[in-house]
Amino acid sequence: MYLRRLHLLGFRNHIDTDLTLEPGTVAITGGNGHGKSTLLEAAHMLSVGKSSRTNNYAELANHAIPANGGRTHALGVFVEGNATSRIQFDMQFDQPFGGSDQRNANSKREWLIDAVRQKPIDVVGRANVILFEVADLDLVLGGAAGRRRYLNILISQYDAEYKRALLRLDHVRRSRVALLHGARAGADITEDIVFWDERFRDESTKITLTRCEVLNQLAQLARPIHHALSGGETMEIRYTPALGPKSRETDMADINAQRLSELIEQSLAEVRQREVAVGRMVIGPHLDDFEISLGNYRARNYASRGQARTVALALRLAEADMVTKHAKRNPIVLFDDVMSEMDANRRALILERTSNYDQTLMTATDEQSLGGTSSDYSQRVHISDGVATTIE
Repeated sequence: MYLRRLHLLGFRNHIDTDLTLEPGTVAITGGNGHGKSTLLEAAHMLSVGKSSRTNNYAELANHAIPANGGRTHALGVFVEGNATSRIQFDMQFDQPFGGSDQRNANSKREWLIDAVRQKPIDVVGRANVILFEVADLDLVLGGAAGRRRYLNILISQYDAEYKRALLRLDHVRRSRVALLHGARAGADITEDIVFWDERFRDESTKITLTRCEVLNQLAQLARPIHHALSGGETMEIRYTPALGPKSRETDMADINAQRLSELIEQSLAEVRQREVAVGRMVIGPHLDDFEISLGNYRARNYASRGQARTVALALRLAEADMVTKHAKRNPIVLFDDVMSEMDANRRALILERTSNYDQTLMTATDEQSLGGTSSDYSQRVHISDGVATTIE
């Protein structure tokens, strides 16, 4: 699979960029703040249905769009063999916004695939794109939410049932929290909570087992990649479910559906009074995490930025292999300004691996920072003030 065309209108600092891209490794250069990262952000968003840089869509609009009214647009034309898919995001600001923070501007949004309107969740996985960026250090050094998001996006790219289970779990959680609020106010929730506990148990079991299985596969793929990139360092990854004290007593590597279901049911009963007291859920997949260790030490606590970058890169390259295996096609791989911080050996290893994919897009301030030669690239693009120019 490769991205043949990327068209952006009023998307951050790209007023009207219509770029035709070639298969192979594409070098995208330009100064900081000129819009090269925005190209990768848009390509990735068209694959996963959300931006990697913001949760507020209005931030994607060029500042002039909300201020004057108008349209923000992103279109990607993806090619796989003889098949072509057009994935499109449109955001319309009908009324000019006079406030100081455009995130508060009102807009209408829609997603389309081949000109047919879709829900954002149905966009996920229609094209497969893997993005590695500087912010990926948070996969190692940051909080649990980033690692959950990473797993959710990875699995959702090829597992439609997992996507639906996440939506169902979110509905169950909101319904159950509403009951907890009622209990705090004195309502009797004894009968109703049983129904939602069962729903929560069933959906949580499916999601947790899937995550455990995927994380085990990911770890097997990532270990040799990390070993090569780090010069021999060992890495381990372990799933850590948020099930209260029961979590510490359970080996998730060997758990089955029945045992996990029983464990969740027991944990719900044990934390019931606490949940009523705080008015929220205190266990469940929405709080789970996974732990990365280097040698005998937790990476989150002891890894240097260089070590964290190597771990994150190994995870992303393993993610690409996972998607290839399960989606039955090569993903498009994006490297956003990360090569300049790596030594020559790591750059060479990355360029060697990315040659296995149908298309890789790499950004940097200059080609020297990418570490390759002109013959390594199928296409070279320069970005200046949101204007893309192909270098002949």
